[in-house]
Amino acid sequence: MQILPNLRAIDFNSRVWAYLYTEADSLTLIDTGIAGDVQLILDAIAKMGRKPADLRQIVLTHCHKDHVGTASALHRLTGAPVLAHRLDGPFIRGEAQPADPILSEPEQAIFNAVAVDIPDAEPAGRTPRA
Repeated sequence: MQILPNLRAIDFNSRVWAYLYTEADSLTLIDTGIAGDVQLILDAIAKMGRKPADLRQIVLTHCHKDHVGTASALHRLTGAPVLAHRLDGPFIRGEAQPADPILSEPEQAIFNAVAVDIPDAEPAGRTPRA
């Protein structure tokens, strides 16, 4: 879905979203959705008339599995570096498990409905940078 002229949203079954930011000669992926759904991102890149090699960086907004899901697979496929805040690095690399989110009762109900069957993300292969 086109949000702005240079920003496209990728819908992972209306539960999780990733975003492709376009520049003249490159793409930046913001978050990577759910593990096992790398083809959704590759299809979105193709629909833009671009190639996977145009993906120059992957930016992870935080370490939860619905944001990090395909980072490792995309890094292997494209060579794009994975960028994240340094405090999220141990979780993204699989060296530690993130704490459960602190949610209000209504937020917890939404989280339970959305996150119930999201698989764990494969640890990302490159050391994320701040």
